[in-house]
Amino acid sequence: RRRSSNRTDAGSCSTAMAPKEWRPWFQTPWLLHGALAALAAGWVLLAGTPFERQEARWFDQCLRWRAAWGVSPPVDGRIVHLDITAQDLAALPTLESEYQATAQLIRDATALGADLLVFDVVFRRGSSALAQPIVEAIQQSRGVVLAEGLYTAPGPSPHEARVRSFPFLPTPLRPAGLINIDADPDGVYRHYTLLHATAGGPEPSLALAAYLALKGLRWPADV
Repeated sequence: RRRSSNRTDAGSCSTAMAPKEWRPWFQTPWLLHGALAALAAGWVLLAGTPFERQEARWFDQCLRWRAAWGVSPPVDGRIVHLDITAQDLAALPTLESEYQATAQLIRDATALGADLLVFDVVFRRGSSALAQPIVEAIQQSRGVVLAEGLYTAPGPSPHEARVRSFPFLPTPLRPAGLINIDADPDGVYRHYTLLHATAGGPEPSLALAAYLALKGLRWPADV
């Protein structure tokens, strides 16, 4: 009996279950992992990825390498970009001569077969008489898109203000597009907004206005 009792006691000791140790929720593996994943997702949605700046710089460097190696996609051969430099303007001593040269540029480009001319400069100086050569050249061309810009006017009640070409004309020349662009937090321009939200509703950028004009579409009647 003693041997049998000893075997029974030994068997009962080997099968006894230890009491489950209590642990707080944050020490439970699946709850801890879920909480960390939710925290990371919320951080990315609200503040963005912490590697966003490094990623942007890396892509910037990739674009530089692509340009240096000559593998960048070529510009459409139908597009001609003309620079008007400070030296060009220095040769035109008066505003009248500047506007006459601009009108001649429009006429020459039209004679060479240009379907559309796009100016990314705002002609805001002068008077109706000085601007008349440009207005006539635009009317005789196949199409000209002018630039406009938005800014916040200072004062007791800041409000949205607009700068446009030839503001002294009773009717604004159309088509026109906005040239406002915004830089990233590091000061680099990486994005271009095609459609701007303004106080009067959505308005096209200069590039979108040029595309619509080239397609024969009027903003906003045909869009």
